[in-house]
Amino acid sequence: LEDLKEKKVQIYTSSIVFAEVLPSALKKPEIGSFQAFLKDFEGMINVIDATPNVMQLAGLLKDLPYKKIVGKDAKDGPIIATRRLSTGDAIMLATCAHLIEAFKVKVDAFHTYDQGKKRDPVEGKMVPIISYETWCDKFSPEQFAVASRVTGFKRKQPTHPMPRLEFPPSSESTSPAASTPSTPSAPQDQPPTK
Repeated sequence: LEDLKEKKVQIYTSSIVFAEVLPSALKKPEIGSFQAFLKDFEGMINVIDATPNVMQLAGLLKDLPYKKIVGKDAKDGPIIATRRLSTGDAIMLATCAHLIEAFKVKVDAFHTYDQGKKRDPVEGKMVPIISYETWCDKFSPEQFAVASRVTGFKRKQPTHPMPRLEFPPSSESTSPAASTPSTPSAPQDQPPTK
């Protein structure tokens, strides 16, 4: 976190985070609210809007037939589970892949708590982000070429979930999206500034 304050590291996120992280879902008082997190890191997080290129990749990722052998049945052979990649996760992963490929941003890790335990009421269990590659082993070469755009970067849990931190007040706007005025927005496709 000190590196973030000293601008030695950058944090990027898709603007879909505002719809994905529901305030009512944050129940750990030691972590604080999502709004408090955004206020703490105002001007330090690069919010990336979804461009047509990001959305096209998200559609390709979402359309892959995610399957995994989860056991064996003595009579019928392997038991294969199928899952879907949620729209939000597909956009987040596509945003990261796009930053790496189009803008040559060096990404140390894609941080998430998603280990596949959530269940969508319509689509069922979703592909876990942290172990994403374990759902890609039955892909054709063409399908794996799409999935490799995600398996090519590290996905892991954040190592330092912290409560509200005290930073000097920012002279920028209080809106997190507005605090990164050079952030690309649809339909532009320009690299974010560091």
